[in-house]
Amino acid sequence: MLFPDSKVAISAILDGTSNTIIFGERHVSESRNYGWWYAGWGQTQSGSLDSLMGSRELNYDRRLDNCPIGPYNFTVGKSKNPCDVFHYWSHHSGGAAFAFADGSVKFLRYEQDIILKALATRAGREDVSID
Repeated sequence: MLFPDSKVAISAILDGTSNTIIFGERHVSESRNYGWWYAGWGQTQSGSLDSLMGSRELNYDRRLDNCPIGPYNFTVGKSKNPCDVFHYWSHHSGGAAFAFADGSVKFLRYEQDIILKALATRAGREDVSID
């Protein structure tokens, strides 16, 4: 929903605004190359890893060729691990915060990774429970 020149209307969120993630928590990379929303350059000049990040991000960056291609899951991360730039994580115990289209912020536990992909779509019509 958040991308350059987006004109996605709230009525286009068919999964419901309380079931659709707008953005999530993840730290800036230790190299300081990724994680800057205002920069938006990201890997392959697509914005990926800066202003955009998928729920199952892939590695397209030759500078990080020591990291697997992915896809990466929502799991515990570490500031000093360069591969952790490819997934959502936080320094909070057990999970990370996500902002939803209804304006709420919810803490998702790492165990809820299984539903993250569904929450990251606005019109997939998935039946998702955050409890």
